[in-house]
Amino acid sequence: MKTIDQYVSRVTAEPRFNAIVVASFATLALVLAGFGLYGIMSYSVAQRRREIGIRMALGAQAEDVRSLVVGDALKIG
Repeated sequence: MKTIDQYVSRVTAEPRFNAIVVASFATLALVLAGFGLYGIMSYSVAQRRREIGIRMALGAQAEDVRSLVVGDALKIG
């Protein structure tokens, strides 16, 4: 004889395992996407370093430069 808890645990073991595997892959996908976005932004800023420096030297506010860089990154994506 088995208790109801043992029966429920045995019945739900496979779906629980599948959910954990899917959640693990989803987390990995989010981490990889984050690294990818960081890489794209880093490359974009590195390519425009002189332009950003000149804009800042001419009096552009940090928020203006930030919105310019993020806006251009969103156009790429």
